[in-house]
Amino acid sequence: MKCNCRPYNLNFQMRHQQQQIISNKQRTNLKLKSMTCLLSEIIYNTKANCFAFQFLQYIYNMAATQSFFSETYDTRFPTWCYEACPCDTQSIAFSAHLKIQINNGKWKTKLLQIKNEFILTNTKQNDFKWMCYLNATMKVIKNPREQTTTLELSQGPNIVAIRGDIENLLKIIKRYTIQEEFRMKFQLVKKLGQGAFAEVYSAKKKQTEDYFAVKMFEKSLINSHLDKQSLLKEIKVLRTIYHESTVSLLELYETQCYIYLVMELLKGGNLSSYLDKNAPLSEKQTAQIIYNLLVSLNHINSFGIFHRDLKPDNIVFREKGNLDSLCVTDYGLADFYNQEAKYLFHRCGSVGFVAPEILHDFAYDLKVDLYSVGIIMYCALSGTIPFEGNTHQKVQQNYKGEVKTSNLNLSLKGLQFINSILQPYPSKRIDLQEALIHPWFLEQNLNNLKVFKLKNKKASITNQNVMLTPPIGKSSPFSTPRSPQSPITNPLQQSSFLTKIAGKKLSNFQLEDASTPRENQRCNTQCNFLKKIAIRKSIFNHLEPLKRQKQTE
Repeated sequence: MKCNCRPYNLNFQMRHQQQQIISNKQRTNLKLKSMTCLLSEIIYNTKANCFAFQFLQYIYNMAATQSFFSETYDTRFPTWCYEACPCDTQSIAFSAHLKIQINNGKWKTKLLQIKNEFILTNTKQNDFKWMCYLNATMKVIKNPREQTTTLELSQGPNIVAIRGDIENLLKIIKRYTIQEEFRMKFQLVKKLGQGAFAEVYSAKKKQTEDYFAVKMFEKSLINSHLDKQSLLKEIKVLRTIYHESTVSLLELYETQCYIYLVMELLKGGNLSSYLDKNAPLSEKQTAQIIYNLLVSLNHINSFGIFHRDLKPDNIVFREKGNLDSLCVTDYGLADFYNQEAKYLFHRCGSVGFVAPEILHDFAYDLKVDLYSVGIIMYCALSGTIPFEGNTHQKVQQNYKGEVKTSNLNLSLKGLQFINSILQPYPSKRIDLQEALIHPWFLEQNLNNLKVFKLKNKKASITNQNVMLTPPIGKSSPFSTPRSPQSPITNPLQQSSFLTKIAGKKLSNFQLEDASTPRENQRCNTQCNFLKKIAIRKSIFNHLEPLKRQKQTE
């Protein structure tokens, strides 16, 4: 085939391609770029034809745009599955007669039903057949000439197209799909926070001028399999929980360089800021916060999920000063409970708030979050934290798990409640259902009390003794190092509540043991508040003397 273009034009195209690759050096895989540049030189030096250049460009685009989520695709998509659907088909979120086309086949009108990440339709035997569209790339194509709107779902070369009145369908389906044109739809306004892998911005949607919170992950920083699985787990948890007392994931975008999580923007500030200005709180105010927190936790636990990083920084209000607008945020360490106790991260959390059974590296259950609620309650009532001293001393006290509550200004029922959820032995700690119906909340005359029925108690896997260490002498500084297994989303303008209690800035704390120079470099680029200990290994290396002591005993 004869090349019709001039050598100069081909040379210009090649150089433009190379310049584009060089300009995107930090955004694409290094091996891919090197290979592309090498092939470009080969094609140019051998005076190859335009077809070869177009083929090279096609290969480059295919490789460069491979989805971060491609490993999660259902290999059967878009084939209809006839076995029992994995989801509950009783409560359908959407149902309508729409036209559907699979892999450019014939358009067929079907009664399509949507439940989470599944598309269902009836079979001739009045049963369901379904397909899973999880993490499919979603595009909305409008044809003004034909006056049609088409929803296109694609996983690799496989495409499902849907036509009709899809406006209500989009509201549901966009939480489980990936979109691509973020910059065309949103404008980043203000940077709110920064973590090891992510930055958090407020963003304005151009079409409606509504404001949202956007968590932006740089894909080039997510190199290890563990980091990738951590982000996928966080997204899975956010998609699972959808409640007025939890932050909501609304949309998800992926470009060549970034992943964007679009969530609702909570404008009321976090509990840490509120305690900084108002602590110590009255007993009724504390009861209001704790009850709303338990209601949110009840919804999260209903899916078999524990948060494992509950603390004042991760509790945010929708409306400023409205304690009933409480929401739980930051699900980077959340996971699904399983009886085998196999999790992506087993020992994780924030020092001072984590349950002692996690520090002991025992098998644990959903009660771990209840212990953290008890610590938050102590902070609200006293304006301080129960564990004092340097980080090593606080870890040792947290490891022991005993909290003195005699100094708190509480009624008898209030003392009974906080002591029952701060039990260091999980077998003696009450569960969430018992906490929700505790008479202390009724005594405080809360306006939003709901009816909860006590379920039959099941055997807990944490009915094992927690080894206790001798009392440790008390000292002064405070910090809450957090395991950074997923990006941190704390605001840059953090409250001084925790720092004020410490008596010194958290940024003065030096990293003791960074796992790798890259991780240490990441921590140094964060704001001062995030330098409190960003390496999981450095958080828990204080436990090694306790483990050796336990072994000798």
